[in-house]
Amino acid sequence: MSFLDLTGRRTFTTVGTPVLVAEAGPGVDQVTHFDGAVDWIQSVEALADFSPGVGDFCVEVAARIQRHNVVLVDFYRTTYAGWQLWVTAAGLLQWWRGDLSYLNGPVVPLGEFAILAADRRAGVLRLLVNGDVVATAVDTFNYSTVVDVFALGAQVAQRNATYDLAGDIAWARVTRASRYVGAYTPALPVAGGGDPLWGQTVMLFVSGNVGGSAAEPSEPPALGLDFSSIGDIKTVFFNAAEAADYAMGGLLLAADEGLTTAVILSLFTDARAQVDDAIPHGDTDRRGWWGDSFPVVQGDSLGSRLWLVWPGKQTPDNLLQARSFAFDALQWMVMDGVARAVSVTASNPRDGLLALAITIEKPDGEALALRFESLWSL
Repeated sequence: MSFLDLTGRRTFTTVGTPVLVAEAGPGVDQVTHFDGAVDWIQSVEALADFSPGVGDFCVEVAARIQRHNVVLVDFYRTTYAGWQLWVTAAGLLQWWRGDLSYLNGPVVPLGEFAILAADRRAGVLRLLVNGDVVATAVDTFNYSTVVDVFALGAQVAQRNATYDLAGDIAWARVTRASRYVGAYTPALPVAGGGDPLWGQTVMLFVSGNVGGSAAEPSEPPALGLDFSSIGDIKTVFFNAAEAADYAMGGLLLAADEGLTTAVILSLFTDARAQVDDAIPHGDTDRRGWWGDSFPVVQGDSLGSRLWLVWPGKQTPDNLLQARSFAFDALQWMVMDGVARAVSVTASNPRDGLLALAITIEKPDGEALALRFESLWSL
């Protein structure tokens, strides 16, 4: 069984036996039922286009729970604890991100649908139950790392029934912007132009038909700039010299109407290191581009943190880190609608050599394959 994401960005598949039940939920004529025994809905395409950095976001779910101590929404990472919207054993709504959690009342009711949300605006996180703000806390955490699996109805890392949802989900939505600065009147999410934040909506899961008509996937919203009529100055990367330069067309700079230049600049411009990154050689320079101090979209930055692993040894951990840094650096393409999907494979084809294989799936289905190599220490 599979379920639709109405943004058209991802496909949800089932683990265990979540089933559609012909029962009305908030604004829908069917709900997805979870029996609490190792079952959930997931997207392995994850939410790489979520990553709001230090900016705003909103995570919402319309759910009916039959027992407390359940995870409703899980942003799961294989290399580090992810982020969750869940209801504790005491019945309290909680947003959890590994080292910091927000726990406040009231108790989420059992046996009836509630619309639950975690919304961050300007560094303040608000938890909402049925449109009422029930908790606030300062949250300046940088949510900029790759999420490997996005799941509804369970904590994926456990893979047992300890935190699995016993109950139902009508719909869930993730937005790369804040929706609620205070109390609001809950309403059914809509797809397309009816949602003023549709351009920043990265996931909209709806269990059943909306208003009695079939819910069809919409065109993926373009998150940010429209590059359809803009060409880059063509840039060429030289693997042997590990350097890049502008290409010439006659006496002028050549233009690149494709994505190769965008990939090169994204990967090989040095992004600013995060505060907890280990900088090579004991240096204190965190690098980065000065223009990131004045982003058009809060939290945006240019480049990648690959420069942190180039001087490293050839180890499995560094290989995984290189893949993660490259993947992070290219996600703006998905968020801005320039690409439908991005994949990155990191390998050591021989001793001392790091290879990155990049595949960019364009919106028209055409794929661009690129490969870059760099020497590593042994």
